[in-house]
Amino acid sequence: MLISQEQLGVLKRADNAIVLGIIVSDGTVMLKLSDAGAFPGHTEWLEREPNRGAVRGFSLLVRGGEVWALFPRSSLNPLSDWRLEADYIEQLLRVLPTVENVQILE
Repeated sequence: MLISQEQLGVLKRADNAIVLGIIVSDGTVMLKLSDAGAFPGHTEWLEREPNRGAVRGFSLLVRGGEVWALFPRSSLNPLSDWRLEADYIEQLLRVLPTVENVQILE
């Protein structure tokens, strides 16, 4: 799983914010600050910016540029409960800047 410095910059600029994340078919992580008007969720993001090749989705609670919590559910995920698979969660936690006791929230 790969995340560019540009995408990490989204986290660095976020403070007390929800950040949407998608994993595209080549394993690249894309991030966007959630906005109740423009980008409230993954579906709206992909409707406005199609052809991303999204295969999985997740959301993050970011404070001071660090991930405090990961929300592993998204309608982009193929499981019946829309949960991101454990191996994707583990990979994300390796590449994202997290606090020591980052939470995985349902």
